[in-house]
Amino acid sequence: MVGKQIIGNIVELGIPSLVLWSKRRKLDDSTDRPQYIKDHDLSALKNHYLFWEYLEIVLQFGFVTMFVAAFPLGPVFALINAVMEIRVDAINFVSHHRRPQTVRIEDIGAWYGVLEAVARVAVLMNAFVLAFTSEFIPKLVYRYKYAPDRHLPGGGTLKGYINNSLSYIDLKTLYSLEPGTEPVNPTENVNYTRDYCRYSSYRESIWPYDNSKEYWNLIAARLAFVVAFLFVVYSVTTLIAWIVPDVPENLKFKKAREKQVVKDKLGGPGDDDDDDEEESEDEDVEEKNE
Repeated sequence: MVGKQIIGNIVELGIPSLVLWSKRRKLDDSTDRPQYIKDHDLSALKNHYLFWEYLEIVLQFGFVTMFVAAFPLGPVFALINAVMEIRVDAINFVSHHRRPQTVRIEDIGAWYGVLEAVARVAVLMNAFVLAFTSEFIPKLVYRYKYAPDRHLPGGGTLKGYINNSLSYIDLKTLYSLEPGTEPVNPTENVNYTRDYCRYSSYRESIWPYDNSKEYWNLIAARLAFVVAFLFVVYSVTTLIAWIVPDVPENLKFKKAREKQVVKDKLGGPGDDDDDDEEESEDEDVEEKNE
């Protein structure tokens, strides 16, 4: 999010600058030459130039949206890079390359579908990251199901949470299963005299240390959080998309008005003509039936 962006902008701006400098040394760049000749001496844009520009931005969008939960500063660096990218592309278009051939298009084409798919995958990925890498769900489950004061209004406290999240392993059982692994003079070497160890997990305290019932409750709670998170996010985005139309109402009216004016000027059938044609067709059908 930092190094690759800086190196990419330096390369994207440095190579065309060096090429232009080399050409100006070979060509006569006097002031009496017309501007269009100077512009023609510039380097032509590569084939599918915009494809790589779009790809760069889409990849950045994917990194920011998918891993924002793991790296919250990603959007800040993406914003800085977007501002720099605008200036770098402007310098390249105006000063380092010939003017490209313009083509009228309606939208960004297939990139819109790509961005929409990336956004949907990003929502799902962030839901799993929040559910399975943070302690939000385990703490929530402990407060409402395993805390000693869980019957209080609003759930219990986190008192005893760390002890609840640690499992036991019996060292005597371990030594009997793997002879020779026990330490020699444990009080002198490791200063440890207890017959058990604690580790972060939700497992039974007896062999074979299977996953406990609390572990499966946590898995169910995490999956439920993922489903609820997806439902809330998709509901909010759908509501916003419904409230904010893609085409404003005044623009729809202007387009319909323009279409009607074109029909009138070209002598094409209008809405009233279509209604008259439908009525005449109905009359013909009635006459045939009689």
